[in-house]
Amino acid sequence: MHRQKHLRRKQIRKIKGDKEKKERITAEEGRDRKKEIRNQSECVPIEEDEEEEEEEEEEEEKKEEEKEEEEVSNEAR
Repeated sequence: MHRQKHLRRKQIRKIKGDKEKKERITAEEGRDRKKEIRNQSECVPIEEDEEEEEEEEEEEEKKEEEKEEEEVSNEAR
């Protein structure tokens, strides 16, 4: 009985250790990905930044127009 209890605890500790190891590995991978993204964004040419800003502004304008149309349609009801 004591032996079974000991083995069960040992197994639980092993499982917890494996989970923690996986979490550490995924956290390290996440940090590495963030670093890569930062490095890539720093290397982006200025022209692409301007294009992205213009696209974002256009999207924002479209969203604002849609909101206004929804408000008008709601008021009409």
